[in-house]
Amino acid sequence: MGCGQSKEDADGAVERCRERKNLLRAAVEARHALSGAHAGHAAALRNVGAALSDYASGE
Repeated sequence: MGCGQSKEDADGAVERCRERKNLLRAAVEARHALSGAHAGHAAALRNVGAALSDYASGE
C-alpha cells in the first residue's frame, strides 16, 4: 500500500475508471435535464388542453 502500489498501472485501468465516472456523471445530468424538459412539456400540453376546452365551451 505504499507509493509503488498507488501508481497507475500500465494498462490504463485508472484512466478508464475516471473516464467512466465522468461519463456516468454526464449521463445523470442529461437524464435530469430530460426529466425537467419532459415535465415542462407535460405542463404545456395540460395548459393547451385547458385553453382548448375553454375555447370549445365558449368562455
